[in-house]
Amino acid sequence: MKDNLLKTLRDFLAVRLKPSGPLLLGLSGGEDSSALFSLLIECRSLVPFDLHVAHFDHAWREESFQESIQLQEFVGVCGATFHTERAACSPEDTSNLEEKARKLRFEFFQKVYQKIGAQALVLAHQREDQVETILKRLFEGSNILALGGMRSSSYYEGMLVWRPLLSVSREEIEEWNRGKAWAPFKDRTNLDLKFLRPRMRGQLFPFLEGYFGKKVKNSLFRVGEDLALLKDFLEERLKLHMEKSEEGSFGSSICFKGLGISDPFEKQEVIRRFLFKNQVEVSSDVLKKAVFLLDELRPDKKLDVSQGELLVDRGTLVFLKQELPKPFQGQIPLKEGSFPFLDVTFSSKPTKQPGKSLLSSFLNGEIFYRLEGVDSFCLTSYDLLTEKDQKTVSSYLAKNKVPAKLKKLFPFLTNNNRLVDCDFCFNLDLNYDESLVFSNIILKK
Repeated sequence: MKDNLLKTLRDFLAVRLKPSGPLLLGLSGGEDSSALFSLLIECRSLVPFDLHVAHFDHAWREESFQESIQLQEFVGVCGATFHTERAACSPEDTSNLEEKARKLRFEFFQKVYQKIGAQALVLAHQREDQVETILKRLFEGSNILALGGMRSSSYYEGMLVWRPLLSVSREEIEEWNRGKAWAPFKDRTNLDLKFLRPRMRGQLFPFLEGYFGKKVKNSLFRVGEDLALLKDFLEERLKLHMEKSEEGSFGSSICFKGLGISDPFEKQEVIRRFLFKNQVEVSSDVLKKAVFLLDELRPDKKLDVSQGELLVDRGTLVFLKQELPKPFQGQIPLKEGSFPFLDVTFSSKPTKQPGKSLLSSFLNGEIFYRLEGVDSFCLTSYDLLTEKDQKTVSSYLAKNKVPAKLKKLFPFLTNNNRLVDCDFCFNLDLNYDESLVFSNIILKK
């Protein structure tokens, strides 16, 4: 069993470890991290690498400070570099204490990680930790792809995180630790039932095993493995879909018509990923409603989100940020220069990038007109256009999936108070007439 544990770590490092860049181990001094530390020391005798240890003292127990001193001495004897930090004091607010502790711990890990230029942060989560995570996420109503649990290799806040012992049982780890020079600390908070994890180990799993048998943990672990494979499969598809989204300074959009997605679950995941890029989370009800509106090709429908605006317009999803410019108001002569609300420049060709839609241009705060000369033209707000010209503009923008809210942000080109052109040069062939002048209009935030 001990040889199998060492082989597990050696095989893990064989395909990941780079010749340069130290490893940073998160070491509490308990059973799991102590086992991983001694395993890394043994592996280092076969494949040399620089090992650093990060120990965060949460100051929950009186003896924890002395333990950190003992741990530092032992780590030094083993030839690794020790980093430690102690919490200022025990927190007065004990609500959600485990999550707060985790946040502090990872902030410390990140500081050390960046300081030493680590190639990876190595953590000692094992099989039972994984099962607890899967069940916790299930009861919390997490997205189905999150039920795959922790990954053996993932990224967190810019750190590459390795968990090489995720498939290893607690019994294997305890067996490895027997007879070692270092005796792991016994942290009594691991038995304190005011914390969720101890309640799961001491109460919930024994209860479940009483009804479903001792194999309940193995069953959960297998479900997690299958869901992790499903997530990997779907991630590749989602990545391809997200490449079709268009980003701008005022918002972003994605057209579902060209994605070729028929499955509702996959559509929901694309929407979720699209909104996540904009730091917006939505309920499952909103996701289902968005899928319905996209499938039905409904025009100009608004969905409730926590910030910004989410619009569905005939198969296109549009997210508008909260910090939009104020609507353009009034009328000014068309001339080159910088104004409080926009910049106007003239050039011999448009700045439009090939393949970008009119909606993308609007979301980026830029439009342009083609002109034969620049005399006697004005930039006019939508509200000052004639009723007929307003209908022309609205029809053209709706055809190009530009949300109605955006049309009042931009000025329109007029001559003698009549609309000159609302084509915005987007129907121009790339072989445009070089005698034309192009007026580029860029909104300011």
